[in-house]
Amino acid sequence: MGESTQRNYMSLYNYSLETTPNLNQLKMQGNLFEFKDVIAPHSHTNQAISKIFTFSNYENQSTPWFKQKNIVNIMKAAGYYTYWISNQESVSTPGNAPEALARLSNKTIFLDKIFTGISLSRDEQIIKELKQIPPKEKEFYILHLQGTHMDYSRRYSNKFKKFNINDLKNNNLDHLNKNKKLTTKQAKIKSHYLNAIYYNDYIINEIINHFKNEETIIFYLSDHGDEVYDFRDFFGHTETIGSRYMAEIPFIIYLSDKLKQKYPNIISQIKKAQNLPFMSDDFLHAFLDIIGLTINDFQKDRSLFSNNFNKERVRIFANKNYDEELKLHNNLEKNKYFFKSPSKIWLHRTNELKKILDFEKKYQGFEVDVHYFSKEKYFDVGHDGEKDSIGLNLKDMLIVALKRDKKTIPLQTKFWIDFKNLNTNNAHESLLVLLNICKETGFNKKNLIIESSNYTLLNIFKNKGFYTSYYLLNIENMELTEELKNKIQEAINSQNFNAISFPYRENIYHFIKESKFKINNQDIEILTWNESKDLLYNMSIKAFFDPQVKIILSGEKGFYR
Repeated sequence: MGESTQRNYMSLYNYSLETTPNLNQLKMQGNLFEFKDVIAPHSHTNQAISKIFTFSNYENQSTPWFKQKNIVNIMKAAGYYTYWISNQESVSTPGNAPEALARLSNKTIFLDKIFTGISLSRDEQIIKELKQIPPKEKEFYILHLQGTHMDYSRRYSNKFKKFNINDLKNNNLDHLNKNKKLTTKQAKIKSHYLNAIYYNDYIINEIINHFKNEETIIFYLSDHGDEVYDFRDFFGHTETIGSRYMAEIPFIIYLSDKLKQKYPNIISQIKKAQNLPFMSDDFLHAFLDIIGLTINDFQKDRSLFSNNFNKERVRIFANKNYDEELKLHNNLEKNKYFFKSPSKIWLHRTNELKKILDFEKKYQGFEVDVHYFSKEKYFDVGHDGEKDSIGLNLKDMLIVALKRDKKTIPLQTKFWIDFKNLNTNNAHESLLVLLNICKETGFNKKNLIIESSNYTLLNIFKNKGFYTSYYLLNIENMELTEELKNKIQEAINSQNFNAISFPYRENIYHFIKESKFKINNQDIEILTWNESKDLLYNMSIKAFFDPQVKIILSGEKGFYR
């Protein structure tokens, strides 16, 4: 387990300076495989490791990490003698998830014996400890490195001072952004970081050498990355100003020759997964899958080595959608488009084309009210049905959105469809019409949410690939009782929908959170609206920072339907 290492500074990941010569060589020999699109779940060690080494993730956060199965106990139960050797502090003020997990091992070694908070040992001390351990038949190790943690210059000895400011200048790597060069101080810090990565490459290689003659599989990943003057005057890691560079981590697998010979199929499993999008809070699922251990809480769709792997999972880092907000941003000279509103906040009650056009640069997603008119066989856009109809067809709104999408590539417009009159008489016909609209226009149905208070009928939309939400109608006028909680959970148990939706009120939000509603052992996703409040207000409320809340609808002033 590495520390603070961003993959973009490793030559293994095509950085232009040779920072990882040993890993490059192992790759050429066919023993090492790098994964190209892996991110961390958090920018700090405690939170990251509490998810990486357990079944905890942002979708089941109502269950504390320490009440979920962990990698150490699983491996012990499987008959392995477990070791945890750490070059990090054994007592930490930010949290003790690594220490608590480490103590579960059969043998725990902390190199930091004086609780300094910053280890005085370099990572090569771990290798010295390894060499003193008598071998056993079945062994499992977690080696927790100091890695490339700041202060970068303290991570390595003089022997590994390979890079300096001139290397950055001579290779055109001394720029802060498109229009600004690094200062001398900034360049010096960046060169220290490169040397720390160069040393880290040596450490990983030495660990591999220690085990290479055994039947061995070695995983290496970092808990999180560090931003090192990648586009602004900042280095380090914090989720308050999280960026892609804090999230983008190395993830590699080494296979010894003996293991390759005994399990040749493992290579094809790995190669198929190398380019898949993955977040390391699902590491335990992938780990168990590749080594062939079976356990009840294992989920195939969370393992990147499974044919059932969910490539569409939203990857949340620093409370943002990594693929839609971070992967494109913070690299402004390469951006094609971005919206002023974060992807989590959509525009409420967009019931006319003018409102989309007025806010097309501000919001990626829009909520639309519709009624299905059976006689005309079309979806009429409007809150109040026939009495308020202006004859606006939902199909026309999708066409306008598709024209807009040509300007916002790769980002696509999304609609939350509040289906006001879904009933048994129109359910199947309206589904066929909606599917036909998507087919005719080319609008991706995955960019549509279908919401209704009639949850028993949402299943037919869900089964056809639409995301669906059960609208908790009039909940703001109800007593928030245990009986209501049980009714909602009973509806969730029907599995007819993906999420629940309700108007944002502090008391309702707290009732929903305290109820800990679950679907398939995951926290049910939440959609909410706060139309009387603007974008900035909604970015400050507690729900905005809650990963269980998928969307918040925001209001805008103006004369609209």
